[in-house]
Amino acid sequence: MRRKSGKWLLWLLVLTLLWGSVPAAYAAGHSITVHAPEGNGLPYWEFEKAGVESADVRYLTAGESHGLPAGRVLRVSLAVGKGKDGDASCGISVNGMYYVQSVTLEHPDFFTGTVEIQIGRDAQWSEETWGNITPVEDSSILSRVQFKNGTFTGDVTISVTPMTQQQADAAAKTNQRQVVPKGKYSVSDITEAIDGILAWKRAQQGVAEGQPLLSGELLTYVGSTAADWLPIGLSRYGAEDDYDSYLAALRTYVERKYREPDKLDRTKATEWHRAVVAITALGGDPTNFGTYNSAPINLIADGSYNNALRAGPGTQGINGWIWGLIAMDTGMYDVPQDAKYPREAFIKEILKMQLCDGVNGNEYGGWVLGGYGTSSDVDITAMALQALAPYYNDDTVYTYTNEISNKEVSKTVRQCVDEALERLGSMLNANAGFSSWNTDNVESISQVIVALCSLGINPTSDSRFISTEGKNLLDGMLRFKLTDGGFCHVLGGGWNSMATDQATYALVSYWRLENGMRALYDMRGERSAADTAAIAAAQAAIAAASDPSAADYKAQLKTALAAFRAVSKAERRYVGNYSLLAAGLDLVGSEEALDNDAPYTVSIAVDTLPKKVRYYAGERFDAAGMKVVAVHSDGSRKPLTEYKVSPAGEFALGTDTVYISYGILRTSISVEVRERMPWQGEGTEEDPYLITSADDLIDLRYYISEKNMKTSGVCFRLTRDINMKNVGDWRGIADNTNGFCGHFDGAGFSVWNLNAATYNACGLFGRLGNGALIENLTIASGSLGGNYHYSIGAIAGEVYSDASVTIRNCHNYASLRGVWGIGGILGGIEDGASAVIENCSNHGKVTAQYTGGGIVGQVGPNRWRANGADVTLNNCYNVGTIGGKAEWGVGGLLGALRMCGDTAQSTMRNCYNAGEIKPGAVSGTLLGSITETTLVIGNVYSLAQDTLAAWGSFDDDGSETVGTVKGDAVQKTEAQMKDFAFTRQLGTAFASDTANQNSGYPILSGEKPLGEEAPIHGSLEIATAQELAEFAKRVNDGESFTGKTVLLTANIDLSAYDNWTPIGRYERRMFDGFFDGQGFVIDNLYSTVGGLFGYVGTNATIQNVGIGSGKIGADNLSFMGGIAKWSNGADFINCFNAAQIICSGWSGGIVGTIRDGGESTVRGCYNIGKVTARDSVAGGIIGHLSTGGHGTDVRVTVENCYNLGAVTAADCAGGIVGRAQAGHVIGNCYNAGKISVVGENILDGAGGITGLLTSNNEVSNCYYDTACSARGVASGTDTATGLDSAALQSQEFLQTLGNAFKEDHYGLVNGGYALLYWQKTLLADEVDDAAAKIEAIGEVTLEKEELILSAQQAWDALNDAQRAALTNYAVLAAAQARLAELKAAKPETPENPEQPGKNDPQQPGEKPADNKNTENPPKTGDEMRPVMYLFCAVISLCAGIVVLKPKKRV
Repeated sequence: MRRKSGKWLLWLLVLTLLWGSVPAAYAAGHSITVHAPEGNGLPYWEFEKAGVESADVRYLTAGESHGLPAGRVLRVSLAVGKGKDGDASCGISVNGMYYVQSVTLEHPDFFTGTVEIQIGRDAQWSEETWGNITPVEDSSILSRVQFKNGTFTGDVTISVTPMTQQQADAAAKTNQRQVVPKGKYSVSDITEAIDGILAWKRAQQGVAEGQPLLSGELLTYVGSTAADWLPIGLSRYGAEDDYDSYLAALRTYVERKYREPDKLDRTKATEWHRAVVAITALGGDPTNFGTYNSAPINLIADGSYNNALRAGPGTQGINGWIWGLIAMDTGMYDVPQDAKYPREAFIKEILKMQLCDGVNGNEYGGWVLGGYGTSSDVDITAMALQALAPYYNDDTVYTYTNEISNKEVSKTVRQCVDEALERLGSMLNANAGFSSWNTDNVESISQVIVALCSLGINPTSDSRFISTEGKNLLDGMLRFKLTDGGFCHVLGGGWNSMATDQATYALVSYWRLENGMRALYDMRGERSAADTAAIAAAQAAIAAASDPSAADYKAQLKTALAAFRAVSKAERRYVGNYSLLAAGLDLVGSEEALDNDAPYTVSIAVDTLPKKVRYYAGERFDAAGMKVVAVHSDGSRKPLTEYKVSPAGEFALGTDTVYISYGILRTSISVEVRERMPWQGEGTEEDPYLITSADDLIDLRYYISEKNMKTSGVCFRLTRDINMKNVGDWRGIADNTNGFCGHFDGAGFSVWNLNAATYNACGLFGRLGNGALIENLTIASGSLGGNYHYSIGAIAGEVYSDASVTIRNCHNYASLRGVWGIGGILGGIEDGASAVIENCSNHGKVTAQYTGGGIVGQVGPNRWRANGADVTLNNCYNVGTIGGKAEWGVGGLLGALRMCGDTAQSTMRNCYNAGEIKPGAVSGTLLGSITETTLVIGNVYSLAQDTLAAWGSFDDDGSETVGTVKGDAVQKTEAQMKDFAFTRQLGTAFASDTANQNSGYPILSGEKPLGEEAPIHGSLEIATAQELAEFAKRVNDGESFTGKTVLLTANIDLSAYDNWTPIGRYERRMFDGFFDGQGFVIDNLYSTVGGLFGYVGTNATIQNVGIGSGKIGADNLSFMGGIAKWSNGADFINCFNAAQIICSGWSGGIVGTIRDGGESTVRGCYNIGKVTARDSVAGGIIGHLSTGGHGTDVRVTVENCYNLGAVTAADCAGGIVGRAQAGHVIGNCYNAGKISVVGENILDGAGGITGLLTSNNEVSNCYYDTACSARGVASGTDTATGLDSAALQSQEFLQTLGNAFKEDHYGLVNGGYALLYWQKTLLADEVDDAAAKIEAIGEVTLEKEELILSAQQAWDALNDAQRAALTNYAVLAAAQARLAELKAAKPETPENPEQPGKNDPQQPGEKPADNKNTENPPKTGDEMRPVMYLFCAVISLCAGIVVLKPKKRV
């Protein structure tokens, strides 16, 4: 569930400043009265004269009044904490804090002055102000504040009411809130923010003002990430502290570590680099820092240029190169000529790992952790820029091979940095933040701020880093600042040490930039006055050379270049606008061009606007048709193509301008950006909706089926090939409506992997309605239908009744299978409907039990006389294999024309079939069968097959009349059909297959070969273990699935994975989308590090999935769960676990712990797996429900769940929840699993529902088996009900649980304990089915033999437990005995010696059958019919069992 935001909003309102005008005077003689509950301390009040400091402070007791003096501002302080005299303040105490519910100010008449209410953390409120209160209603912090302003003529009454304990608990969790950034920041603002952080640090460490922060326990952590960044920030800010003590402790640490085999670390060069940064920042010398083997320790050499790790600084990837360069450049330390890794090597190693994900026309973008990947990471890109910053103004060209593109590249650092800056800018969100590892966080913003300041770029004004809402990076960062001075990692979270450290040095970096100081990691002494003056002069000269159209522009550039070169090389990095000078030189051509009159570009212009200037939000700029020209200094205009556009990414609503730039020159055009619809376009013929992915097709299906979208006259068009491999079981578009009635243009593209095995009336479209036009589309691959499906066609399943449709220029390569109406292009045509199919072909296999054809499966519904359906086939062909039982008609082009009527005439012209027709009961090379209608054919051909005519004959056992075919069909040999002359016979719609794409048979003009299978786009649906593993890798590699849906489409066996890596392995890469298992089960999940999922986020929902078997966890690891190990507020719906869970603690059958994320739900889940914790806590469903983390609120509802698995822990075990801390609801659950604790010195114990239940939890309608646990709640208020096993399995108990549960009929699943409503009861259903079949036998006659056989087969399929549950088997046994008696008594029927037709002479034109068994000739149809009936019945029954009966689960 998503964290609720209203509470934040109200709190911010409470903190808003309310400073009214200073009053002239109060009327003398009136009074203030304060009312508060008896027994509580009270607020104190203070009178303040306008512009004068506090004068008179007093405390009021309950009911005491005090006169209002004239000429004063009334200020009332509500102290949170203790009063100055030690009195308890007015409020409820939580964790040392006090909270007030409401304050009411009543001014009965009028009041001209100012009333201020000030809330402080303690009585020293004047030192810690939270702001004045504005009117707020329904806040859990201050639920009511009222006051009236005007001319004061009466008394002031202030009433104070404390919060309830529950309200105060909630307030304690929201104590730390973010401040509101303000957009523009002075140096004093930044100073105040940094000082606030340092004050917060002092409070956290318990260090008094004036005492050093670098002291005490902190010194025991020197040399670690947790400690070293604080002194770096302090020293670069210039704060006074005990740096010598820290250096001494760090020196001791380094010397001690150097005596160990791996020195500072075995693989991480960054351990040296961080130490160097800290030492240099504190004034130490990293080249001589302690001794080892009687020699000075040189951390610069050992960590960077002479690094001895296996792969040098790069042993840990790009991090080593980045921080190695930063470390060397903290003091611009010299690198020896014979160094293993010269400075240039560090630069080139970073450059060559630049990713190929550039924006704005750039090939290259940023960097990613590890050095390799596909998408830039904000933090690593920013750190790379920090390392490269000293070389930005250096024109050295580096030549290297990019490791991603494998191309040789020659570029300056500046060019690479500019590309990376544009990539970073494209990743900025609307709130001026970044998402790294799928999380909007303060650390990423902090790193970018440091990078920009290192480059001399102001992070509050650079246009690349201003969000679409006008916010800058400091706005973005300060969103995460808490009112106490610290920073949170993510919005809504509590303080975080790493977040605060990084925000600190980001603010220090900006502070240094604004004060004209060296960059954060440039720790050389401050610049000389001469250097500062030279830098200023160079920047002024460059700024003066800003107009390329100026007559003396080249002279200005020459002056600026001289001024730049007058700056010493060591300080040139601080000429902040040098890139403008470099761009100017590029504009004129070169430095040499400054001394000649050669023309150069002075401006650019758009001569012709692009074709598209109207966009939907989320689209990108399309420059097609746009003509940009360069205007030269001599007046000439030349086309310009090497320009960049901005924004180059997706358009946002409100965007109205696109900028075109060339170097320092820029122009613009106007655009319109509108709200995005499900598809791009307008849905008109001129501007159709564009279908670009499988997601778009799913949207089309959804909008028609679920939102009743009307498609008549609406146009759609494919824009590329679509691969639906991950969609799984497709359901045809508009299959449950009157059909798709619009225009769908495939535009010559293909749909790959169209697979469907569940639904009837299925194809890409389920049904077509009146007016539908489908054209220019290929179904390139897939499998549609199944043994029991009807109306299956690759393009469409069927044409809806009375509709007229057209399908043209369409082709199919998918295979199709079903009962009747199975066609390569179109499945069936319903009554009164008409279809025109032209210029279409089928290449896929079509298998039909009754009717099927290469182009159309069946025209007209079954056994509906004069149904009025008809079809027109023009210029069509089939080369696919057509087969099946063909009981009613299977043909090369048409399956069956069924009783369409005399007035409904179908036609077939200029068509051919060259596909193999596998002979069935009724088969034809062109047409399977025709009854009671007419087919007119012309110029129609088929490949000759020895045993088949052009059409078969069928009359449905005489109930239908064979129809009429007018015209002749010609059979040809393969050689004849591949001859050019045949192509000419077919007409101009056909062309010779010169490229052999159709095995030499004629193709349709313009028909293209399939080509390579298209890549996958859009939705993700998972059907195999490999796909699940690939999905996990995508999440674990950092891909965000927020807002995306992932579906399972099959049961999955993970036995091929010895140690499964959970989806969302790390908290920073958690899964935050929607995962629907659709009732499928994952078996053999074995993992030592987590369940199916690792970490899942606030927006995640996991539902309808079960872990059928496996073993999860290790006895030395905590936080394990079958579905997920750790939830930050995800919902778990209808999930189960049957795997064994082993752990150290804090684990459960479904989820290990729920720690964060606001409100969430665990509903309809069960566990039957064994859960064992070596230590601490375990639960059947959930191990631990937390109160929250760092001030966040966690409220979990656990309902309609049960546990049958054994739960064992050392101290705290619960059948539903191991440990439930404050704020949760557990309802309508039961436990019948053995719950036990086995440790020593047990604090909590074993409970049927929970082991530990703290205050403010609610447990209702929960039950436990008293044979499995002695109490419902081991520690805490026990409101659960204990029942014996018989009671828990009773109908009365089932009624108590309600509709969320159902009976375990026969006890075949849970041994009689209640099942959840969604659980499958296949075993019981099979028993019921067998009982029903036995019951259906009734009185036994010879005609009941098939029923008895069916019942016997149902009995045979049951296992022993099922047979024991069946109560009427005796009826079946008696029926079988009686049948045997009847059959024994039946007289034998003499064999007919003369079988009609057996010796009929061969008819003219027929070919003799190739019957090799002449002694036992084949039986006739009459002889075979009873056998076939019985055979079909048995086969159908068996097939039904196979299809309908999935793997049994108990």
